[in-house]
Amino acid sequence: MQIAASTISTMASAASPEDAARIFIGTVSQALAEVMADALSNALNAAVPATAGNPAIQGWQSMVGGLAVAMDWSSATIIRPHPMARVANFCAYTGTAAGYNPLGVNISAGVNITASF
Repeated sequence: MQIAASTISTMASAASPEDAARIFIGTVSQALAEVMADALSNALNAAVPATAGNPAIQGWQSMVGGLAVAMDWSSATIIRPHPMARVANFCAYTGTAAGYNPLGVNISAGVNITASF
């Protein structure tokens, strides 16, 4: 996976580490969604002709609408990772090609309190 020079430049000029991480997470999440959409399309396009000999299951591929994915990004800490961002994507299968749609990005920061008894 390559990150565009313009994205690197934007990250380098970010005002804070959080801003740079947000830019990186958004870019990589989009690229991962594209990879998943392409893999879905390739798998379905390979499976459809291979199953065409069974008329009892004809049209099964129309039941595959796509893949909804929530990517939970976390920031590393010494003790345990803390959630930092959730990126939701929908990787659609349209029959001949796949596409992706970013559904939302939720960046969070705060205090994490954990207790064990």
